[in-house]
Amino acid sequence: MMGRRLNDPRIYGPLVTTLNAIDAISPILAVAFFIAAGASYVALHVHYLLILVLASLGVIVFFLPELSRRLLASLLGSGINDEMPSLLAVMIPYVASSRDLSAVLVTASESLGLKFSRVETRRLSYLLAAGYDERRALRILADTTPSSRLREVIRELLTVEEMGLSRLRAAVNLYARTMDAVKSTWQSYAKLGETITEAMTTLIVSAAVLLPLSLFGSSNLLIPLAVLMMVLSPSLAMLLALLRPKLGEPEGGWWVAGLTIGSAVAASLIMFLGRYLAALIILTLATIVSEASWARLSKRFAESLRLLREASERARLGLPFADVLSRASMLGKSIINAIVSSDKVAGRVGIGPALQSFVDIFYESLRSLKSLQVEAYILMGISAVAPAISLVGVYALVNYIASSSLSSMLTNTLSVQYAARLLMAMSPLSTLPAASLHRGRRMSPAASLVSATLSLLVVRFITL
Repeated sequence: MMGRRLNDPRIYGPLVTTLNAIDAISPILAVAFFIAAGASYVALHVHYLLILVLASLGVIVFFLPELSRRLLASLLGSGINDEMPSLLAVMIPYVASSRDLSAVLVTASESLGLKFSRVETRRLSYLLAAGYDERRALRILADTTPSSRLREVIRELLTVEEMGLSRLRAAVNLYARTMDAVKSTWQSYAKLGETITEAMTTLIVSAAVLLPLSLFGSSNLLIPLAVLMMVLSPSLAMLLALLRPKLGEPEGGWWVAGLTIGSAVAASLIMFLGRYLAALIILTLATIVSEASWARLSKRFAESLRLLREASERARLGLPFADVLSRASMLGKSIINAIVSSDKVAGRVGIGPALQSFVDIFYESLRSLKSLQVEAYILMGISAVAPAISLVGVYALVNYIASSSLSSMLTNTLSVQYAARLLMAMSPLSTLPAASLHRGRRMSPAASLVSATLSLLVVRFITL
């Protein structure tokens, strides 16, 4: 059963070749691992952990085809769901034309260069080339796609066509679906960002309890926490920037993310070495550069929004709009170019309502983005204050121990300064995920500067 499903080209299309190779190789590799485990036990008498590892690898490899299929379906479905707002927004003008639904899907996906959606539209082309008629191919695609959103859209559009309803009805349905997809995508992203930011904040606040334990033992207990923070915070910030929905934000700006993360990591290392002023200068300069870039971008973005509205109005009146719309390409070059090219398919009069729908969808994304930014401001504030709160907790606990009978149990008094330096070094990193949630690739180190400054002021005040 598993092999038949893996070898079914209707489900996997061109990917079936790769899955066939995995299906053929995995039993051989599994047997090899099992033999190695048995030989290690009988002949070599090695440690039981190695035998357990070899046997576990054999089990994993044996189920590798099924695991590969499930992992592929999960990644593909999640990726398509994230791309659906952009895909649907571009499909609306094409639906107004006389093109077949399959051609609309393929054209919209290819014009945007959507890497996940193109896997499914190319599978649709594979089904059509295999001899299936359009509706049958679309039904198979809807039944087998791992994307719940794509499945619902295809089935609803097929129902509209089968009932003989107008293309306008299909465009209205697409519009409603796109609005729902935009809201859902931003809400899912907001939940992910909130979870990551809260996890990082919890890690830092927990340090107020964990770090003083080193006073009764080795200061080496602090090193794993520092390494974990150094790796997790920049990685999660970059992950949030990569997963951020594209509709509603200007393209480009990765250099700003690199500047912000790089300056925060550099400041963290310098603060751990005790060079606090140098760290604050680095963060201040990076903040000035990023905020100046954001101010310039905001002006261009506002102008692009004006051009988008103007192009929509010109299209509604049947006037040429391509030149005006192309100057708003910073709102999404691939989407704008796809809409401009759809003018040749739907006609200027026909594309007017469709372009207006896209404008509404884009503004819905902006509303979702503004709501997310309010939440991000709160999370940035919490994560910026967390290191300072942890520092207060560390010094309060140390002062209590020093003034009590527990002072005789201290074995590592130098760890007080070490713990403080470590928490201060964490402060520039603590806000990175929240900053990424706030502005994505255009994240600012301003929150890192505030966090580092607060931590420094707390230490100066306590040690007076």
